Order: sequence, then structure tokens, then C-alpha cells
Amino acid sequence: MPSLKSHVVSFVLRHSRKQAFSSPENLRRWIAAARKTEDHHPPAALQQRYDIQTRSVDGFPVYEIAPRAGEHKRILYLHGGAYVFEITPYHWYLIADMADRLGYGITVPIYPIAPEHDFHAMFGMVGNVYRQMIEETEAEEIIFMGDSAGGNMAVVLTMMAAEEGLPMC
Repeated sequence: MPSLKSHVVSFVLRHSRKQAFSSPENLRRWIAAARKTEDHHPPAALQQRYDIQTRSVDGFPVYEIAPRAGEHKRILYLHGGAYVFEITPYHWYLIADMADRLGYGITVPIYPIAPEHDFHAMFGMVGNVYRQMIEETEAEEIIFMGDSAGGNMAVVLTMMAAEEGLPMC
């Protein structure tokens, strides 16, 4: 049986998102409004708790959360957001929870999003992040993970890596 929290989330999504998806123009307005407030940086509280390094791949930031001492596994985490929204504080707190519980290093690419960018830019960048990871880490030690659209991206990245013959676990 769905929880009360589940019912509340369902209600909010049904009534707050319905207008946004009612026409292409409304969706464009919703995305434009989101662009004004989006900030891909990890929240300050997390930056103080973790060793987080930033690098650039194809002109986009990639955050690296250091693993716990002695840990070699790494997660390539792809955030959700319907392919059109940046990573949110909710995603960052999920990533922090994984870092705490697992101790793995976590790589978080801030990949190109639509409508400004297309599929090729998005997966080209994420593919380049993976190629760099396998130069530093054994493929068996890398886990693809994502939520929502990011989960789909993890599956597609797996298929693309297999097609290219890249090493995988």
C-alpha cells in the first residue's frame, strides 16, 4: 500500500507538472525558468565533509568525490532530470549517502542537457568520462549508476561501451 508521503508526492507532481507538459511552449518556459536558478555545484555542507575535486571534460565539469582510504571501487553516477534539468541538491545528498555507506569514489559528470545539446553531445561527454576512468581504474572496479533519466543513461552507456569494445566488468 502506498505511503502517505507517496500520495503527497503524486498529488504535487500531478498538479504542478500538468501545466508544464500541456504544450511545447509551456515546457520551454518551464525549462527557461529552471535555468535561472539551477546550480550544479555540490552544496557547501558537502564540500566541507568530503574531498571533492573538479575537472573538466569536453568543457563540462566533472566532480570527483574521493573514496574512503583503501577503497578502489568507483561509481560513475548519472543524475536524473528528464535530460533537461541540472543536478539538484537532492541528488547531491543521495550521492553523499552512497559515499558514506559504501566508501567508494564517486564520479559525477555535469553532462550536456537538452534542449541546448543533443544526444551525441551528452553521450559523447559521458563516454569520454568513462574512457578517462578506465585509464585510472580497472573496469571491474567501476559501477555505472543513475536515477531516472540517469538510470537510462547508465544502461545506454553500458550498451555503447560494449559496442565500442571498451573494457567492462
